[in-house]
Amino acid sequence: MSDALPGAPILDGNWGLEHMAIAIPKGREQALPFVAGFAQEVQASGLVAQIRQQAGLRGAVKAKP
Repeated sequence: MSDALPGAPILDGNWGLEHMAIAIPKGREQALPFVAGFAQEVQASGLVAQIRQQAGLRGAVKAKP
């Protein structure tokens, strides 16, 4: 939004958090290695960062475990 308001200050810190998760149904635990591998792959390949940049999500950070 700040792009639409020239001179608007950007404050340090954050005012809200968006948590994202991938879920699998109960009884389908055999899918967990695939899902974990997929998540690791898209992060390592830079795809997540590319999508974040295309969406204009400045300041997004990966959650600490």
